[in-house]
Amino acid sequence: MIYQCLIDVAAWEIQGHGPGEPKCVNPLVLGARVSRMASDDLDSGYPARGALYTVAAVQSQEERKMYALMSHTFRSASLALYLNPDLFITLFTDKPLFTSYVHKFNLTTTHPFASVVFFDDIMDLTKEYDAQTSISMGYGPVVWAKKIVTFQHTPYPVSLFMDGDTCFCHSEGLEQLFQALDGGMDIAYIHEKDKPGPALEKIPERFRERNTGVVIYASNIRVHHLLQTWEQYFYRGINASLGQINDQPSLREALYDIQHKWQRSEQVKEKILSFAKQICRGFDKVQKAKCIAKK
Repeated sequence: MIYQCLIDVAAWEIQGHGPGEPKCVNPLVLGARVSRMASDDLDSGYPARGALYTVAAVQSQEERKMYALMSHTFRSASLALYLNPDLFITLFTDKPLFTSYVHKFNLTTTHPFASVVFFDDIMDLTKEYDAQTSISMGYGPVVWAKKIVTFQHTPYPVSLFMDGDTCFCHSEGLEQLFQALDGGMDIAYIHEKDKPGPALEKIPERFRERNTGVVIYASNIRVHHLLQTWEQYFYRGINASLGQINDQPSLREALYDIQHKWQRSEQVKEKILSFAKQICRGFDKVQKAKCIAKK
């Protein structure tokens, strides 16, 4: 089991992978994608549960801003690992961004990440979107597409996805999040506080968006279908120029259809959480001081 990957630049160059690129990334092959999620036997060499982060490169963003985002994610993961030393954490990111970050800050290990998976290896990065669509999507649709792909490619039977601004305030917080699936639940998250984004089909406003900043989910056939449908509806919304600003409206549409139109055996068992006491989101001065103080 690889818990800390050493970045051996010299050996990487000898293997012909190009000068100065990190060697110990993507240590286990995740070629199964969501098909593996349909199986109850996930004998992949990973533990029964783990955490996921994603940092997607944005061409329009300045390099320093991308480095800051990566640093925030490293910090969030470091604190999670500090509070929970046995936690296995995987980072999904873009190869050029990660390679550049490694050299910029002279990293010799992927710690706190036990493994790093490159989007370059698991998805088609050649899709192009018109300028107006990219503007309406904020960071650009590819960023949100990569987030969905991260969910789909989890190597863990039970996964905790976290945005890079997630910060645990005490060690019990993470354990409580994993326990959210006790009793046969498939997925857990909080409701989005803002008004739902645009949808192709009419959905009652009381059926709220789910916030995808922190999500706990199981790798089973129901979640497999949900993630597939989420991706399909995401691209459907882009092609229809709905003006969605992130990935959450398409997840809402997918959930609504599954819960109201599919057979009961295929419906997702979801749990709506309220975990304000377990984690603090964002890195403003007050929250940062609170979380760092805990460390």
